[in-house]
Amino acid sequence: TATQTVQNVTNTTPLSVSAQTSNAASVPSATPSADPRIQNSILAIVAEKTGYPSEMLELSMDMEADLGIDSIKRVEIFGAVTEQNPDVQGVNPQEMGELRTLGEVVTYVQSKMEKKKIA
Repeated sequence: TATQTVQNVTNTTPLSVSAQTSNAASVPSATPSADPRIQNSILAIVAEKTGYPSEMLELSMDMEADLGIDSIKRVEIFGAVTEQNPDVQGVNPQEMGELRTLGEVVTYVQSKMEKKKIA
């Protein structure tokens, strides 16, 4: 499929060291300690809202480029995420709009839950 082709090109195209360093510093990613409940919840919501099978979704997928999720669909997804995860507090729609990958969404949502637990 087109998504697989893009992923293959992306995975096999080497980046310069400076590009890798700048991306690693600025883009949050899902960590191995990510709460599997949050991850599964978000993937299930994305699958429901987009029609993609949840087994096909990966945290590294870009919501717009890989999944074709536009701004209206993002709002629907983020609304469902906050509805299904009532512990999520202080979500900034502008910040969420800047997240690119599913992994970034998982990390962001988890950070909003952790802040509530600390407070």
